[in-house]
Amino acid sequence: MTDIDDIIAKVDPDALRTALSEREAQFRAQLAELVASYRIEQANPHLVGDERVQTLERLERRMRVTAWGIGEVERRLSAAADALHATEVQPNRASRRQQAKEPARNGPHSSK
Repeated sequence: MTDIDDIIAKVDPDALRTALSEREAQFRAQLAELVASYRIEQANPHLVGDERVQTLERLERRMRVTAWGIGEVERRLSAAADALHATEVQPNRASRRQQAKEPARNGPHSSK
């Protein structure tokens, strides 16, 4: 069985950013629909008693979950942008570190 981290590692970072942006748009549209439903149900004169309470609580819970999703996507997009900026500012940092180690190995006191 393939480890989930191995599967995730196969995802192209640009494709992931695109998918996250699309998911954010979906969350925002879903939140707008939930808010509209909530407002309509609040004003519904035929919804009374426990049914009213349960319906509004269910919609509130879904709105909170959706708002959390928006925040989570924003956090991940921000982290991806920060990582992209870090690679633009310091390109090939790993290769430079490797090159810095090379002279130490092949320095004046090394025996070849």
